[in-house]
Amino acid sequence: MKKKFSILILGALLFQPMSSINNTYAIEQTDLNAWISHPAIVGGSIKFNYKTGAITDADDTIIIANIPEKINGVIVSSIDKEAFAHNNKLISVTIPDTITSIGESAFSNCYQLETVTMSNAVTFIGDNAFGSCYHLIDIVIPNNVDFIGNYAFNRCHSLTSITIPSSVSSIGIGAFFDCENLTTIAILNGVSSIGDSAFSSNNNLTDISIPTSVIYNEQNIFGKPEDIKLKIVYYEGVREQWESLKTGITRAAIIYNSNLDLLNDWIQVEGIEGGQIQFDKQTGTIINAENSVYSVNIPSHIEEVEVRAIGNHAFSDCDKLTSVTMPLTIDSIGDFAFYSCDNLENITLPQNLTSIGYNAFGYNPSLSEITIPSSVTYLDNLAFVYTNIDTINYTGSKEQWETLEMSMLENTKIIFEALTHK
Repeated sequence: MKKKFSILILGALLFQPMSSINNTYAIEQTDLNAWISHPAIVGGSIKFNYKTGAITDADDTIIIANIPEKINGVIVSSIDKEAFAHNNKLISVTIPDTITSIGESAFSNCYQLETVTMSNAVTFIGDNAFGSCYHLIDIVIPNNVDFIGNYAFNRCHSLTSITIPSSVSSIGIGAFFDCENLTTIAILNGVSSIGDSAFSSNNNLTDISIPTSVIYNEQNIFGKPEDIKLKIVYYEGVREQWESLKTGITRAAIIYNSNLDLLNDWIQVEGIEGGQIQFDKQTGTIINAENSVYSVNIPSHIEEVEVRAIGNHAFSDCDKLTSVTMPLTIDSIGDFAFYSCDNLENITLPQNLTSIGYNAFGYNPSLSEITIPSSVTYLDNLAFVYTNIDTINYTGSKEQWETLEMSMLENTKIIFEALTHK
C-alpha cells in the first residue's frame, strides 16, 4: 500500500511544473520546527522555527552557543521564551547581528553562564531574560536596546558594574534586583523611566550616575531607604530637579551638574595610600575614595587645584583606614565624610577648618581622641555619634565651645585652649 501511494505521489510530481515543486518545498520547509545540529553550538542541538526565524528550544547539555546568523539559509532573528532556560552547563553565548529580540526567560537560571556577547542589532531584552545567571561576570547592553524587561538581570550575583545606553527608554521592574556584587551603575541620557525595585537589594551598590532625562521612577527603585547603601549619586541636573524625582535616597552624597565622566574619573594621589580617589576640580572637593584606602595624608593641591573640602561620604566605609591628615587649605568636612571607618584611630584636622558635618566621624569605634581647632564655627551635634571618643582637645576657650551647642558630647572630656596644655 505504501509503495502504491508513493508511486501516485511521484507520478503527480512528474506532471507538475518545476516552479511548483520548488514552491511546495519552500512552504514545507518554512513550516518546519526542527531540531538542528550546528558546529557553532557545542554540546547539543537547538530547535529552530524556519517560519519565524526563532530559536525555540535547546538541549540542556549545550556548553557553548555561538548562534549562527543563518540556519540552512534562513535568517535567525530571535530567541524565544525559555529557549535556553535552566541549562546548568552553558558557559558562553554569542548573539549575532541578525537577532533583534531576546525573549522572556530566554537564558534564565543558567547558573554557570559567564559571558554573553550581544550585537547592536538587539533592541529588546525580555522579562527575566538573564535572571539568576549567578556567574554572569560582565554584560554590555547594546546601543540599540530600547527596553530592558522586568527582572531581566535579577540575581546576577557576579555583575560588578553596568552601563545603561542612551537608546534605552525604560528600565523594567526589578531589572537589576539582588545583584549582590553590583557596585557601579551608569545610566546615560535618554532613559526616561525606571521601574519599581529596579536596583533594590544591591547591598554593595555605592555609585550611580542619573541623567536629567529620567522623569519617572518609582519611589523605591533602590529599595527601602534604611537599606540603601549608596555612597555617591552623580546627577546631571540641579537640586530642584533631583528633589522632584523622590528617589527615597536620604544618605548618599548628591553631586549636582555631574555626569558619567566624573563617575569614571579616578586618580592616584601621592599621600593617599591603598587606593584611588575622585576629585572635583571645579569645587576643589574630594568626593569619593576607594574602600581599600588605608592611610590618608591629603596634599594641599591635586593636579594644581587647591583642595578645599572633603565631600559627603567621601571616605565612608573605608574600614582599612587608620590615619588621616588634612592640609590647611581644607575648610569643610561634609556629612558622613569618614562615617563607619572601623579602624580609624588618628585624625589631624587643619587649623583653618570651619565646618564639620552630620555624622562626619560617626560609627568609628577605634576613635577615642581628637583635636578640634577654634576656627570651627559649625560642628554638627551628631558629628561624632557612636564613637568611643572620651577626650576632645579644643584649641579655643570654653566660651567659644559653648557657642557650638554640643549637647551630645556632654559626657566627653573637653580640654580647652588645648595648645597651651602641651
